[in-house]
This record gives sequence, structure tokens and C-alpha cells, in this order.
Amino acid sequence: MSVISNAEISNYETDSIKGEAQDPWRQWIFKLGADIGFDGEEQKKNLEYSLSFRADKVTDLWKISNQYDYERSEGTIKKDNGETIKSIIIEQDADVRFVFSINPHWSFGVFLEGAQNTYRNIEMALEAIPALQYNFYN
Repeated sequence: MSVISNAEISNYETDSIKGEAQDPWRQWIFKLGADIGFDGEEQKKNLEYSLSFRADKVTDLWKISNQYDYERSEGTIKKDNGETIKSIIIEQDADVRFVFSINPHWSFGVFLEGAQNTYRNIEMALEAIPALQYNFYN
């Protein structure tokens, strides 16, 4: 005689076989990143840091990818005559990709990108690229 009821066993086995376990994130995968660096001498100092965020979701019908990166560099140089030179460089970009599967072989979508870079004097750059993909392996 079993202590566990048939309903409990049935639900567990059905969920495991179908791969339909409870997913509070709804198939989203998130990634956060941060980095910092500092170096300096008597007359030269530099501080750099970066932050990143990524969110991806892949299903049978959709592949969605979102990414944001931010980088900042601050430098200071003291010249022999007492003059101080400061520089700040900021670079950030965002990428969004949507791909929709028409069937096991064909997919289409769009790739979007926005960027800013003070070093390259880019206040805002935007780009949209259509995508068409064919899968040889299915």
C-alpha cells in the first residue's frame, strides 16, 4: 500500500516528463555584471568602471535578447607646471533582438541598437537591421 496518493505521483511524473516544471521567471534568463579598476601614480590617476545587464528568452517560437552596457573612465593628469588635465569618457549601448520562427527551418526578425560614445563624439547612434535565418540542421 502506497503512502503517496496517485494524484501526487501523477502530477510529479507528468510535469517531469513534459518539462513543465514551475518557472517563476517564465523562461527568462538574467545576467548582471559590474567591473571596476583604479590605477594611479603621483601625477596620473585613472578610474574605470562598467555595468551590464542582459535578459534573454528562448522558446520554440521566439528568441528575444536584450543587452545594456555602460562604461565610464575618468582620468587626471598633473603636469609639471601645475596644470591639471581631466578627462571623462562615457560609452553606453543597448541591443535588442527579436527573432520569430515561421517553421523549423525559417525565422525572421529585427536587430535594434542604440549607442552613445563621448570619446568618438557620438551623441546618439541608432540602427535597425532586418534578419532572415535558415536552419540547415532541422
